[in-house]
Amino acid sequence: MTAVLVAPFVGRYIGKYDPRAFAAVSFVIFAVSYFMRAAYPPDASVWVFVVPLLVQGVAMGMFFVALLTISLDRLPPESVPAASGLNNFLRITSGSFATSLTTTFWDRREALHQSRLVE
Repeated sequence: MTAVLVAPFVGRYIGKYDPRAFAAVSFVIFAVSYFMRAAYPPDASVWVFVVPLLVQGVAMGMFFVALLTISLDRLPPESVPAASGLNNFLRITSGSFATSLTTTFWDRREALHQSRLVE
């Protein structure tokens, strides 16, 4: 929700400032979100879970607008649709491979640690 709300503002100001600065700031906001999650108390309310997600949404809106701006910079207008499609294809495919590899490594390490615990 916040990513959709933040993206138009980032799009408005990304031409005035360096897109790499927006990407760097988004990583800082991602870190803030993850540190907020690391401090979950045992008696957490709903808002304790919701606020880090809203903060992460701000970072997502900033990061993806900056990423697309950097990727499509200095391309001729007739190449932008093909480049945008290729960019999205590679991003989604890479994310799928990373998820598959992470799940495989996690599963294998879990089996290793369970066998060590049984010993």
